[in-house]
Amino acid sequence: MNKHLDEPWKQGRYASGCYISSIDGYSVAKGLAEVDAKRIVLCVNSLAGVPDELLQDDDKNIINRYTEHLKKETVRQADLLAEVTAQRAVNVPKPKLVATVMPSQVVSAKVQSILQRVGAR
Repeated sequence: MNKHLDEPWKQGRYASGCYISSIDGYSVAKGLAEVDAKRIVLCVNSLAGVPDELLQDDDKNIINRYTEHLKKETVRQADLLAEVTAQRAVNVPKPKLVATVMPSQVVSAKVQSILQRVGAR
């Protein structure tokens, strides 16, 4: 079984075609047409939530840009979670107070009701 290669993936060129590699340098595929390599990289990165703009420039700062992206995404998701949690807290109906009735009280009320009906005749 092959090792899972972490995203993001990037494409590169060499004499006989294009290649795809993971961000940490492991080779994914070689000898691809440029359009195929680009399509594969776009799909994999998109499914992993990696914006294509992060990988368009030079290779030197890809990891730094990706780390910054992950930090911003983490903050965005934490803010969204806090907002949803706050909305749920506001929209939760307050419990209604229900008087506790003992079974003997129910029986007593029924007996009184029957006696009243019988007595009313």
